[in-house]
Amino acid sequence: MTALLALLLAAAPDAGVPVVVARDGGVALAPADTKKATSGGSEVEKLKKDVAELRSKVSDLESKHAEEVGKLNKRLEKMQSWMDAEDERRETEVRDAERRRANAAEVQNTLNVALTQLSTGNVNNLEKWLRSAEGIATPDAAKWIAVARQAISQNDLVSARQALVLAISSTQ
Repeated sequence: MTALLALLLAAAPDAGVPVVVARDGGVALAPADTKKATSGGSEVEKLKKDVAELRSKVSDLESKHAEEVGKLNKRLEKMQSWMDAEDERRETEVRDAERRRANAAEVQNTLNVALTQLSTGNVNNLEKWLRSAEGIATPDAAKWIAVARQAISQNDLVSARQALVLAISSTQ
């Protein structure tokens, strides 16, 4: 039946698509005739021109892309340096806070020892201890330590004790 259909289609001049009988008895389409360019030179030149234009566009796009990547890299470097500076600032703040806590603890210990010694009436070595505590104390505590040193120098132990208590409270 297939062979008969193929013969009928092949015999009809206006049948449409050319049909070829395949070796296995099936039906296959005939290969289309390909026309070769008769004016090859002008088409080749046009294609070369199109290729050159495309290459130029690709080159322009690559340049723009490289510029954008460069800008993004600069922004990234700025952000990274800002983040590094922030990290350093935070680390410095943490170190400073730790140093202040250690200094405050040292000042409190020194002032407590000085207050205990002062309560016995012994003022030996107090000047040296108070001077060292004054150097690392907070501004308010340093002011009260200076008042205590002045009172000790005038043998006013009651005022010195009061000033030391105020210095201890201002370090907390």
